[in-house]
Amino acid sequence: VISRRVDNTPMGRGKLVRRLRRLATAHVLRIGFEATGGYERKLAILLESKGLAGYLLDPSRVHSFGRAEGKLAKTDPLDAALIARALTALHGDLVPWKHDPIAERLTAALPSRSITMSQKAPYTLSYSNGSTAPTIRSTTDDASGM
Repeated sequence: VISRRVDNTPMGRGKLVRRLRRLATAHVLRIGFEATGGYERKLAILLESKGLAGYLLDPSRVHSFGRAEGKLAKTDPLDAALIARALTALHGDLVPWKHDPIAERLTAALPSRSITMSQKAPYTLSYSNGSTAPTIRSTTDDASGM
């Protein structure tokens, strides 16, 4: 297990990838990292573009793994070691991360959709008088007595 801290900048990620490529010539690498709200995407894309397989791990799954071991990491080196142990144990169930531009665009759109959905006026459909065509009625009309 090798744990190194690098800056999440183009230069830091470049240094990391160069080091990993050198290691890959002599070792089988399993590169694991947690999903961190999008911060991991640039690294994952770079690893894939350089032919290095990276495994994106769900932080709650890693935390549960650590809890099962009785070891909860509170520092970066301990956290890195926990991620490495979880990756080793779960590797058979995982597939390397693959960049999917369509999924990325959908993920980027989700916050906008959530805002839109939370701000829309609630509507209900009702069928009245035996009609087969529904009537669309705002539920706010019911509250105001309209």
